[in-house]
Amino acid sequence: MQALFTRHRSLIEQYFGGTFDVELKCTEAEEELPTHSKENFLQLSCFISQDVRYMVSGLKSKMQEQLVKQSPTLERDAVYNKSSKISRLPSYLTVQFVRFYYKEKESINAKILKDVKFPLEFDAFELCTPELQKKLTPMRSRFKELDDKQIEEAQQQSTRGKGKGDSVVKVNTRQESFWFEDDLGSNNSGYYTLQAVLTHKGRSSSSGHYVAWVRQKADVWLKCDDDVVSPITSEDILKLSGGGIGKVELEEVNPHSRGGRVENHLRNPPSPPSVHWIEIRTSISPSSAVELNTTSALANYATEAGDWHCAYVLLYGPKVLEVPIEDNTTELQDETPMDTLSAPNQ
Repeated sequence: MQALFTRHRSLIEQYFGGTFDVELKCTEAEEELPTHSKENFLQLSCFISQDVRYMVSGLKSKMQEQLVKQSPTLERDAVYNKSSKISRLPSYLTVQFVRFYYKEKESINAKILKDVKFPLEFDAFELCTPELQKKLTPMRSRFKELDDKQIEEAQQQSTRGKGKGDSVVKVNTRQESFWFEDDLGSNNSGYYTLQAVLTHKGRSSSSGHYVAWVRQKADVWLKCDDDVVSPITSEDILKLSGGGIGKVELEEVNPHSRGGRVENHLRNPPSPPSVHWIEIRTSISPSSAVELNTTSALANYATEAGDWHCAYVLLYGPKVLEVPIEDNTTELQDETPMDTLSAPNQ
């Protein structure tokens, strides 16, 4: 057991740290053999480009990139393809959305408000090396077996129907280990469940407000806004993906049009015709109507209205396999309350 702890320098590295297998291949010298190395990480980065609409796409783009370095074969700088695959998955996986970029004109780290969807349940299998995928397969098969069994039982129950006098039998379960036997703090299935979200509200990295959204149990989450804590649901969490009115910054705002690619819809203008109404639709707050009479006022409002909470950091925890206990009596006998245990003989 001691060996399980000594391979890592800290608990943070043990439970939150993963490992990449990295291959570098020169694109300008076919005769140059690729080099292989390992890199440790404490988080995965989701880069947000024009084509990225889902978190997994942003993760993949970061794991396949190009760089320029000195080539020993060509004796000059050359372009290399860098390919990374995960060879160790941590128990707790942190994902950072790279939402800030340097805006030279204003000399600030501006925020990218693009809508990038993230899942409540994440499967990291396709990001892993073939060797790790093989190790993950046994536990993944057990998850599938349990899912298939539950589906079959649900179908049988539906076929039989449920009478008024039927009672629901609570089945006791036990949790299986989510780590490999020789690597405490790892993940042995590749399956993760979202546990917490950190959002940022603001226009740049040097300003704004951070809020934590933490899963309490099942579908119940807590929004922790400084000292104000309020319950929310998983549906509310998925609305933190960004997008909405923030896309106005990339569009030409025309108060005489309706709809368009951005998520605001112009209503029929009331009298006088010079006054226009825009319905602001965001993924967090209810729609509201705002009176605006110039294109510049509309554009300015749309830009400011884009300032709401966007997911910045996600924390995924291991999905734990819970299997039914076949002999409940035996299991209950083992669960002796702590206060009934007698002290050991001195």
